[in-house]
Amino acid sequence: MAYDCEFSLVIPFYNEEQNAEAVLKSLSKELDAGGFDYEIVAVDNGSRDATPDILKSVSGSNRRVKIATIGNNEGYGWGITNGFRSASGRYVGFMCGDGQISPSDVARVLRRINDEHLDFCKVKRVVRRDGLNRKLMSVGYNILLPLLFGIKTADINGTPKVMKRELYDRLDIRSKDWFIDTEMMVKVQRLKARTGEVEVEFLKRERGRSNVRFIIILEFLKNLLRFRLGST
Repeated sequence: MAYDCEFSLVIPFYNEEQNAEAVLKSLSKELDAGGFDYEIVAVDNGSRDATPDILKSVSGSNRRVKIATIGNNEGYGWGITNGFRSASGRYVGFMCGDGQISPSDVARVLRRINDEHLDFCKVKRVVRRDGLNRKLMSVGYNILLPLLFGIKTADINGTPKVMKRELYDRLDIRSKDWFIDTEMMVKVQRLKARTGEVEVEFLKRERGRSNVRFIIILEFLKNLLRFRLGST
């Protein structure tokens, strides 16, 4: 298979008018400085604010940024999997568009997966600045999932997650919501992929509102049951 670039990073944006431009420009600046051969697939995941116009503006001035548009938001995972359809890199990955991961840490993940010839690499958030509620949710989830599925990581939802394109194609991801991280980690482990983690600081969200709500817990529980029973 021929690839157009080395790395494709998918970033879903949902009502992130306060973050989208800064995230894309700072990430491009870091990756350009590092000499990476990359593209960013900026996904307008059904936004209802000025996000679409901001993405178009950034893409118009930066050939490394291309846009994938989803009319109606069907979930975080749906935005990611649709973004992957537009990705053309030998390695593909995704991350959130909230500015809570430093661009330099993204570059560290890309270097490690390439230099160590890994199949899959992600961040592990060892310092978190995202508030007590999010921390408690994360701790509980990261205790429960290893018990249920034997996942060997203390940070299941950490992104960016980057992998070889052929590995992603084998995963056959079905999740449309926030369960995409768990589905991916379980399947990567089942395939015995060579994996790595990069320890990072999870920064405080400076602008905009998080789209993670209490209802996400109910979605997780529903999906855990379905996945455990083998219906996902």
